[in-house]
Amino acid sequence: MPKYTFKPNYETVAALYRENAGPDIALPETPNGLNAVLVVTAENEDECLSIRNMITHSPSWELISEEQ
Repeated sequence: MPKYTFKPNYETVAALYRENAGPDIALPETPNGLNAVLVVTAENEDECLSIRNMITHSPSWELISEEQ
């Protein structure tokens, strides 16, 4: 089953944070950037998207690799 690995898209995450926190709230410090990965094991890209939508804001992640 394919394994999809994603990293955060900083611009999207920052925009979503500002939208939810309000314009007067500063972005928190990220000393190591957004050092995170999301790994999803799914039958195909559609199933992968479905899983991502259930647990996170899928546009906040960009695909960095796909392993078969």
